Amino acid sequence: MLQFCIGTHYLPFTFAEVKREYYSQTGRCCVRTQTAMILTLKYHLSDNVELTKRQLEKLFEESGHKLKTGFVGTPLLCNVLSDNGYDELAYELLLNQEYPGWLNEVKLGATTVWAEPTESDRKDFSSIDTEKFTASLA
Repeated sequence: MLQFCIGTHYLPFTFAEVKREYYSQTGRCCVRTQTAMILTLKYHLSDNVELTKRQLEKLFEESGHKLKTGFVGTPLLCNVLSDNGYDELAYELLLNQEYPGWLNEVKLGATTVWAEPTESDRKDFSSIDTEKFTASLA
């Protein structure tokens, strides 16, 4: 049983309900994002693993091998890629020094990860209200 939080309410869902809502009869995930494919592979939501892997490959090709996963998919990204035979891509993403990439933030002096900084945030870290940002994550 899965639980999704909307505000202060938790809604229970089964994997079968999620599959019925978001997957075609052929096992294609109908949400075309890197995160959706990562979650599909991680939680075995599709019976058609090869199709999911091809979709994920195509999404990475279209993004120039840049991550576009956000807070949900990013923690799972490298492990799921490695578990599915994509070690090289996992390392490429991990070691990417361009934006968006983990090492890009390090090159800019970050000691933690922030959410999609604007150009002014990149130039002046004092413009980020860290208390509000941290509270929004809690």
